[in-house]
Amino acid sequence: MGKKHYSQSIKDEAVLFYELGHSFAETQAKYGMAESTFFTWKQKFDKAHPMHEAITTNRATSHKSKRHLEKLALELEVLRQCPCGRNASIDEKVAAVNALRGRYSIHVLCNALSLPRGTYYNRKRRAGQRTSYEINDEKLKPLIRQIFHDSKNRFGRKPIHHKLAELGYKVSEKRIVRLMKEMGLSVAKPCYKAEHQKSLPRAYFRNLLARQFDQPQPNLIWVSDITYIKVLDQYYYICVVLDLFSRRILSYSISDSINTALTLAAFDDACNLTTIQGECASHNTDKKLQLEERKLVEQAKHIANPTEGKSQPAEIGLFDEMVLGIQNYYKIATCISLDCRKLHRRVMTVLTNRLNTESGCQLVREGGVMTESEKARFGAYAMVRYVSGINRPIYPIAFIKYKMAIGISPAVCCFSTAGRKKIHDMLEVDMTLFSGLREHLPDAHSMEYADCRLSLLAVQKGVCSISGEKFVTATEIACHLKTPKEYGGLERYSNLVLIHKKYVPLLQIGDAKSLRDICRLLKVTKKQLTKINTLRKAAKLAAI
Repeated sequence: MGKKHYSQSIKDEAVLFYELGHSFAETQAKYGMAESTFFTWKQKFDKAHPMHEAITTNRATSHKSKRHLEKLALELEVLRQCPCGRNASIDEKVAAVNALRGRYSIHVLCNALSLPRGTYYNRKRRAGQRTSYEINDEKLKPLIRQIFHDSKNRFGRKPIHHKLAELGYKVSEKRIVRLMKEMGLSVAKPCYKAEHQKSLPRAYFRNLLARQFDQPQPNLIWVSDITYIKVLDQYYYICVVLDLFSRRILSYSISDSINTALTLAAFDDACNLTTIQGECASHNTDKKLQLEERKLVEQAKHIANPTEGKSQPAEIGLFDEMVLGIQNYYKIATCISLDCRKLHRRVMTVLTNRLNTESGCQLVREGGVMTESEKARFGAYAMVRYVSGINRPIYPIAFIKYKMAIGISPAVCCFSTAGRKKIHDMLEVDMTLFSGLREHLPDAHSMEYADCRLSLLAVQKGVCSISGEKFVTATEIACHLKTPKEYGGLERYSNLVLIHKKYVPLLQIGDAKSLRDICRLLKVTKKQLTKINTLRKAAKLAAI
């Protein structure tokens, strides 16, 4: 039988018949050519008719998109009938495929649930059979539970890992965590939020003890630590003070909260019960010193380059306020002067470098003016510095003397969180008045004068000393010196009083008639007039 020949018209007709949507089987049945022969005809036809090729390509793309949409619709239909979604576990997906395998193909079901077909067939083949990994898990669970209960529910993954290693079991910590979670085992810990100073840079603190745990005499070095115990579902904290010479516990304190009062109570008891030979030295903590140093250095930089909206004198005033606060707070430490010298060297180095210009250093020893109160406090101390052209002095942080703490109430004091809270709770003053006084620092006055205003505002409970009326704004407040400076009066707390500004003219020199007119205008009562005359007498003025 010879080779069958087809005319060009028959070839083109066969290609067009196929392109009209008929399958190749139908085309072959009608024209009787081989598959390779037909697609050779089609390739030649597409080259001879380029526009037809583009139409054919678009038609094929459209047909492909249609099939993709049909596939998505089928998968959506499967997901609607499945009891689980694509994020379910493998076991849940396998169970869903087994439930729907009669209505849909395995291929469609696995694609809809994002389950590899190999995984499905492996699970099906292994059905009813446990792996060696699962068998080992069942052996480990009783051991882990026993170790956990023997530790009174205190051991976590690391201690359990070490215990299993001692028994000859090589188990990862991750596996232990998973098995403990499956068994519902969790370590009981006290629930408290620790406060961390995240803004502090990494620092290495001095090791004052240097592992010298053997001491030659008693009460030379004490050590302390805090731990916790659980009693009837309640955690209690214990602070213990121990003498390294005798290894005897000198005192301890117990509390339901971990705070400063817990530590202070333990050390107070140790000091009261122990006779100390010689002076007991106390330092500020290294961490706190670093925190205060960081604050002072930052403020010293602001003196050289004031922040927006502030002047150099205002920045110096804030620095002096910080220095007074540190000195008043930490002066009960016997070695506080030694600790503050280190702060002073660091801060003055920063100030000197920042204020060093091409024309010379702006930080000078002389050239400023101190108030009488500042002279009484610092005297002719050589460490006082000034910024050239500014009268306000820069207080020396190193000029501090130890002051024995006498009569400090543990309930109300500034050295514990609970004590400070009670102090703040007793303040019956609008806090906006404090903010107003701090923002508007007085010129030609000492920082002690500025701080005394805040203290007087708290003591007077935000009312005028003469009339007893409450201050509404900080601008209404006038700080009056009982004894004027020309008569030796200092800017001290005992020589100051807060009054309303409208009463200031009554405490100045004036003729009797004008003063009485002001009294009538202000509707001054006899009681108020008595207070005014008392202040006038202290200022060596005639009574009204």
